[in-house]
Amino acid sequence: MKAKTRTKKLLSLLLAAVMLLGMIPAASLGIFAEETDANNDGVTDTLAAKLADYDNQTSFVIYTAGDWAAVAASGKNFAGKTVELGASIDAAELPTLFANFAGEFDGNECVVSNYKAMFATVTSGEASIHDLTLTDAALTVTAAKSAILVGEVTGTALTLANVNITGTVDSATDLRNCGSVVGYTKPTTSLNVSVPGCTFDVAM
Repeated sequence: MKAKTRTKKLLSLLLAAVMLLGMIPAASLGIFAEETDANNDGVTDTLAAKLADYDNQTSFVIYTAGDWAAVAASGKNFAGKTVELGASIDAAELPTLFANFAGEFDGNECVVSNYKAMFATVTSGEASIHDLTLTDAALTVTAAKSAILVGEVTGTALTLANVNITGTVDSATDLRNCGSVVGYTKPTTSLNVSVPGCTFDVAM
């Protein structure tokens, strides 16, 4: 009888551990599959293959600065698709990640540091950005509709959840529709911010 009791307790503990692991983002655990770069061009092979087969893919993972640049250069808006971070990235020398974005961006609780502007425009339908931290972001505004996270939202809805931003915005001239998080939204756009999960500490 005691042996059965011990077995039940062990099974209960194992089940609890599995449930806890399921709540932790894969990037935090470092359990994304190990990526290779056969072409030695800075772009991981899996991402390169998925971008080449864009229409048939549903998810894309950014691991490196090279991956970031490849996604930026693709010109895709990722509507109906998910873009994820597989590792934290220093983006000091990287371009704006999305000229137009219409999908889901999952930061996997990774950190993007030293960045200027991440999404130029969020367009077409409903988009979401979640589980992302931007630190030491520094944006010098040179045009209207600018912000550290999203310059302009023209789609029907944008949802932000568990997004944390620290940084500065410096405007040399008096430009309209600029901000720390989102620069401009159309009057018909629904901007949904999950306040308990978001923090914005940006000096302007």
